[in-house]
Amino acid sequence: MARTKLIKSFVHNLADSYMSTLGWIEGDYKSTWLYRSALESGVQKICIDVRNSIVEPCGLKHEAVLKKSLVGLSEHFDSMLASQRVEASYVPSLRFTFDIPELCDRELHLVCIASAIDVTGKEHIAPPIENKYGYEKLAT
Repeated sequence: MARTKLIKSFVHNLADSYMSTLGWIEGDYKSTWLYRSALESGVQKICIDVRNSIVEPCGLKHEAVLKKSLVGLSEHFDSMLASQRVEASYVPSLRFTFDIPELCDRELHLVCIASAIDVTGKEHIAPPIENKYGYEKLAT
């Protein structure tokens, strides 16, 4: 039988990598683009369906950059699953939910809850990942 207990760890590792300073796209960190999008759109929650490259709510500022930031994530997750002989189809749902406790143009603060749902309906929820750092000016 495939080892599925590591799915939660894989979900956490993928989200942590996405939010880290290694996550760079179009001249800035992915987490900064997320926060900038929330700040300029006036929302305190952004949900990303990684499997389908869907960003919600629809019509966010910088939505194109956010979608571009997802390229390769699902495939990377699938390679982690494959390392444990788990078929990609076993985990059809992979989601990142970003909560923004307070919108401020001088300090980025994001909390990510990453989760996956396998074909049995079991939800694998990773521990929250929090990013908080100052920034010169987030709003453009």
